[in-house]
Amino acid sequence: MSPAEIAAEVASTLAERARAAIAAGRRFALAVPGGSVAEAVCPRLAGLAIDWSRVDVTVVDERLVDPSDPASNLGMARALWLDRLPPPGPRVIAPPVALGAPDLVADEWQRRLVDALGSPPRLDVAILGVGPDGHVASIFPGHPGAARRDAWAIGVADAPKPPPARVSLTLVTLEEAAEIWVVAFGIEKAGVLAQARHDPSSTLPVALATRRAGVRWFLDADADAAST
Repeated sequence: MSPAEIAAEVASTLAERARAAIAAGRRFALAVPGGSVAEAVCPRLAGLAIDWSRVDVTVVDERLVDPSDPASNLGMARALWLDRLPPPGPRVIAPPVALGAPDLVADEWQRRLVDALGSPPRLDVAILGVGPDGHVASIFPGHPGAARRDAWAIGVADAPKPPPARVSLTLVTLEEAAEIWVVAFGIEKAGVLAQARHDPSSTLPVALATRRAGVRWFLDADADAAST
């Protein structure tokens, strides 16, 4: 499948999940990534017929930049999706990047998540992109953040790719999601995806995040080349 076909499948599946939750009298909680996945998927979400006022939206991670900066994950989601919806739109649970220090931003974001979604914050769907190094959200291979089990959100001051200052949901938060969707495009992701899917000893963040039930893989033909 092509990236466009994958993005269309993600959007249609998301619509099904959200409508089912809303029909059951619940709110629907969603966490989204940035990067190429957001660029492909977010414009399609803007066209979905969903009661968006019953949806809670957050990001799986955020770079500590101004929301108008192209590097902002939530800024991208707003530009490509959220700001295109008629009011009232979703309730957005935003990391307060204006606080500056990663740990301060993470602590306040965690408080907001718990206030909105409970403790642990219960996500219906967490959509994850994957880096060529196997990172998900801002959980990087060999980084201490991968081992954090004492928080729902953490600050990252020294990410190995720019910008270095970030906040991220933790792996333990992702474990609490009803479903994790891994969305990936490109041959450069194929190796880490194959390892995550077939090597039970892998310590790559994408492997750790998906070693559970309720995982769906939305991979284009290149990303899936070595992982089937």
